[in-house]
Amino acid sequence: MQRVCLTFRLVSGREDEYRRRHVEVWPELEEAIRAEGIVGSVVYVAGDTVVVLVEHPSDIEGALERLGATDVNARWSEYFSDVMATQPEQADEVWSLS
Repeated sequence: MQRVCLTFRLVSGREDEYRRRHVEVWPELEEAIRAEGIVGSVVYVAGDTVVVLVEHPSDIEGALERLGATDVNARWSEYFSDVMATQPEQADEVWSLS
């Protein structure tokens, strides 16, 4: 299983709005995520920091690249552009209990 961890910052004071928008993730976005073979995705919020973990059986980089090229991903990114202070950045894995 391959996984990546993405991190980014929220606009100060917009944390609750970020959480609210995740109460109902668009079904078409979930379908696009699954269509790329992504088997797990979790979003954590700690203050103004967001951590996203994504899992794919064999080609996480390709899956994220293809997902990023979809119309629904572009619309979702635009929907969140007013609450995100920075763009997602991939974190380095330094240890794993596997």
